[in-house]
Amino acid sequence: MLIGRLRGLLKARFGRLSETEARERLARKYAAFKRLVDANTAALEVMADMQAKATGEFLFDRVFVDESFARLSGLTAGIVGDLQELADGRYRALRATMEQVVGAATATAGETPHRRDGPAVIDLASVRGAPLELVGGKVHRLGEILTDVGLPVPDGFCVTTAACGLYLEQTGLLGAVREHIAGVSLKDKEELNRASLAIKARIVGAEWPESIARSILEAYDALDRRGGGGAHPLMVSVRSSAVGEDGDFTFAGQFDTILNVNRGSLLRACREVLASQFGPRALVYFKARGLGGGILPMAIGVVVMLDARASGVLYTRDPQAPDSDALVVTGLWGLGSLAVDGSVNTDLFTLARDPEPALRETKVSVKGRMLLCRESAGLVEVEVPGWMRDQPCLSKDQVNLLGAYGKRLEEHFGAPQDVEWAVDANDALYILQSRPLRVSPSAGLATDVMALRQGLVPLLHGGTVACRGCAAGPVHVLSSDEDARAVPAGAVVVAKSASPKLAEALDRAVAIVTDVGSAAGHLATVAREFGIPAIFGAASATTVLRPGAIVTVDADLGNVYEGRASALLEGTAGPRSKAEETPLLRRFRASLAHVTPLNLTDPRAAGFKASRCKTLHDILRFAHEMAVEEMFLAGSLASRGTRHAAKLKSPLPVAFYFIDLGGGLKEGPHGREVTPEAFACRPLIPLWRGMLQVPWRTDPAAGAGQLASVLANTLTARDAIAQASSPNFVIVSETYLNLSFRLGYHFSRVDAFLSSRAEDNYASVLFHGGAANQAGRTRRVRFLAGALEGAGFQVHHREDALFARTGHAAQGEMERRLEALGRLLIVTRQADTLFRDDAEVDRALAAYRAGDFSLGFGPEQGATP
Repeated sequence: MLIGRLRGLLKARFGRLSETEARERLARKYAAFKRLVDANTAALEVMADMQAKATGEFLFDRVFVDESFARLSGLTAGIVGDLQELADGRYRALRATMEQVVGAATATAGETPHRRDGPAVIDLASVRGAPLELVGGKVHRLGEILTDVGLPVPDGFCVTTAACGLYLEQTGLLGAVREHIAGVSLKDKEELNRASLAIKARIVGAEWPESIARSILEAYDALDRRGGGGAHPLMVSVRSSAVGEDGDFTFAGQFDTILNVNRGSLLRACREVLASQFGPRALVYFKARGLGGGILPMAIGVVVMLDARASGVLYTRDPQAPDSDALVVTGLWGLGSLAVDGSVNTDLFTLARDPEPALRETKVSVKGRMLLCRESAGLVEVEVPGWMRDQPCLSKDQVNLLGAYGKRLEEHFGAPQDVEWAVDANDALYILQSRPLRVSPSAGLATDVMALRQGLVPLLHGGTVACRGCAAGPVHVLSSDEDARAVPAGAVVVAKSASPKLAEALDRAVAIVTDVGSAAGHLATVAREFGIPAIFGAASATTVLRPGAIVTVDADLGNVYEGRASALLEGTAGPRSKAEETPLLRRFRASLAHVTPLNLTDPRAAGFKASRCKTLHDILRFAHEMAVEEMFLAGSLASRGTRHAAKLKSPLPVAFYFIDLGGGLKEGPHGREVTPEAFACRPLIPLWRGMLQVPWRTDPAAGAGQLASVLANTLTARDAIAQASSPNFVIVSETYLNLSFRLGYHFSRVDAFLSSRAEDNYASVLFHGGAANQAGRTRRVRFLAGALEGAGFQVHHREDALFARTGHAAQGEMERRLEALGRLLIVTRQADTLFRDDAEVDRALAAYRAGDFSLGFGPEQGATP
């Protein structure tokens, strides 16, 4: 990509600038580049933090989501703006792409909207066909139990989220409630109580819109008629059914349930249930689980009130021993409310699961009080008759039937269930609700994973965990990024650096380990996206881990073990508990689909363009690559004159002129001349060290044939002499280097950035020109390609032009590569006039790799520069 643009682009963009204008523009471009690099680092760190929160292992709230997106979008906007400065206004379309992606991400992460469409009420028998967001989790599951599972549930209807949302909007409560919630602090209990009381009073005190009130009462009357319209008025229970309730979170005990309600109290009871999501306990629950900042869409379930003879809870797994086969039933006389507050003992029934649930053990408690329904409305607490106190509240048949119901519910919902049940005055058993059973790993499901590591001796330890997890497979060592496409399925990828191009292998790799890399880099982001265990910065991974050897990567501790650690792999396998998936977490994870995936992995691919950016990660990657390319091109600005540049005094007979952008030279009175001792530019120091390692000798005496070749490939002899003696410009800062280097008939440009952060480091070099014919120059390029690849560069060449790039390496490794590049700048000064055939190129490469910088030609032939 770069080679094809160089020739015309440099002249078109910089050809008419004066020396002063060129220096000013160069300073602006470097400042923009430095800001872009810093912002890119910060943006990747924000993304890494967002991905960490998305695992569900850390608590966060709506404020974190809003602040993260605000910071990430701000950083990305700055990066796009700085790229415009670097590219003189090109890539303008990238801003529109960024705004579109940010809009999609933030919209996905936003709070669950209140539905404005849909009926005000829906009968329970018709709930199954209604959208979940219209009827809420609890009612939706109750309808599913009735129609899909076929178990007995009390008849009823649902006041939909559309009706409740319309009520909040038409009464003006929605905005007022949001203001109260946004200002609530969990630390100030008095403030919390005041806000709660104010919100609830406003909701309960406002009347339902007439159309909604009429729909609710008409649904009640229809329910009464379906029940036969007996001598006594129909009593109902009014319960919450928030979106997500009994699904991702139980909200157990957070919302009010109002029992034994008559027609005259129904509308107020519905408002009280709706207001209960703003009680102090509920607000704390919301904030602690990331649900603060918005109003949870809520529907209301209205079901026939059972005059319960007994009631209780069924657990389809024993919460204290969830890996056992037992079902557990607790129960008491009357309504179950007394059991919730722990004021009454309950009976305990344990059932064996297979082949059919059967009562295995009964523990009867003395039950002194019970809660019953009043005839008019409300509840009454009474003494349990003496003869009933020590009697089980369920018969053996009822326990077994309840166990069978529980097993069917678990099979239907595909997970252990927490089931509320009741037996009415006619001894008929009803299911009141069923929700996922929450089991803490400490209760017995989790194995002591640390014990599984006993006896495992790490082959490799250390580095940075980029993505947690454990996996095993054969080691596949990558010698270059180009090999990523050839990674076999199931391999543990081992590489020198965490290059973004390795993302191409992550759909086949089971784990990845690199010598250098950061948890906030591009590859780390993609590894977390794929869920691939990854350890970066393990220093000696490519030398310690043998190709083909089976290893286990333990990215929880940063270890790699020899062989397959089966017990560890089995003990750490399994899906994450769904209890962690709050509605906010689910939306947050969905929003990251617009943030973290990386689609642009290869800068040289035809599809690496602004129009292909689909995520914020794509935009960051594209902008960073284009910024590096623009700075490479910006080096031409330095060639506008030497009036403001300091000339280097050095052993090399080459004219170098320095332009210091800040921090590239040690402080001191340099004047118009500078010495190597003043170098403070990190990438220049190792490059210069490499250049001095090769003894400088006079140019080789070209034979008649070589001289003819030289003259045939230059315009005139005068041009050739002028070209050979032209000044070389060096642009430096503390961390940045751009060097334009002309030796004889050869032109090179080096562009490098070197800091303590491996993800930001890179070095690029362009070679072209030469004094020989086309065949000689092509052989020189082949020699350079082999030498640079051996030094850790990725090489792209066409005819006599070569472009090479390396990066994503720690400072020490980058210094080694820059030193090797410095040697090559001198070694190849006249190599094209010496390579008479391909065999000589191969011999020269072997000599160079052995440390013979004369390339095997010997000083008597003048081959050594």
